[in-house]
Amino acid sequence: MTQAKGSSAKVVAGFEGTYKAGAGANGTVMPRVSFSGGASRTLNTSSVVTGSRSPSAPSAGNTDYSGNIVVPVDAQTFLIWLIALFGLPTSTADGDNFKHVFTPKETQPSLWIEKQFPELSSYMLGYGIKASSLALSVTSEGEVTADIGLIGAGESSNSAAAVASPDQLTSQQYQNFQATIKMDNVVLSDRITEFSLSLDCGLDADSYCVGGGGERGSIAEGVLGISGNITALFTDKTLLQKGADNATVSFAVEYVLGATKLLIELTEAKINRASPAIEGPKGIKESYSFQGFASTPSLDAVRVTVTNDVETYSLT
Repeated sequence: MTQAKGSSAKVVAGFEGTYKAGAGANGTVMPRVSFSGGASRTLNTSSVVTGSRSPSAPSAGNTDYSGNIVVPVDAQTFLIWLIALFGLPTSTADGDNFKHVFTPKETQPSLWIEKQFPELSSYMLGYGIKASSLALSVTSEGEVTADIGLIGAGESSNSAAAVASPDQLTSQQYQNFQATIKMDNVVLSDRITEFSLSLDCGLDADSYCVGGGGERGSIAEGVLGISGNITALFTDKTLLQKGADNATVSFAVEYVLGATKLLIELTEAKINRASPAIEGPKGIKESYSFQGFASTPSLDAVRVTVTNDVETYSLT
């Protein structure tokens, strides 16, 4: 008996021309740590009584395509997930390289994502998928990964791959020791032990329509939710005072790998008020949560800038 293996399974993705259009002519093999995305459908217990104690057949519920993909934060394929979250960037020349600035758009592009199990000639194509969230944690060591939440319309099961020869990009993964963290443009990474960031796109998952075959008719974007947590060595009162004063601050996390850079900026944020705990005789740490925002509609609450050798990006 042949069993499918995770080592040979592939995840291939691309952008749709229109919502629920499915796979186009091009796709990219997406490196991943794990992928739980897929379609599920509940069975609703019947209330019909037929004159015996035997239950009547259940009815089919709506299809829910959802899940998460944990991916490496690298200088190549992570750009695809940034496009899914923010839309296409604004690209400009930057010396011998190019700078790509991602800011939230009114709409997000939809993707198709295929799970490939070649041992069984099984190819499960999800369509009408949007990135619903991003979670990223910066620590003192190790590789950098991001958890991308997904919401979609549906999934088909096929015996052949949607794209015969998808692109296979080189993956230069960032490492946590390459990170620099700043608050109000002042480096804090010499005392921060962990910095986590969560982005919720506010997607409307409750959009099932009559006659829609149990699939989401659309996935509309809502207000962004930006939050995170900071743990730091308690070496001064800077963070403590910012929280006590309800002060507005800015945060920036930057990774540098050769000529490539990834910069994540929160334009405005507030830190909660919290008092450091005394938990034993060792060094004291302080922990805070924060929320990002924009005080005026003209500001972008979050901005991601990538510097690399790619001139432009497109959805095809």
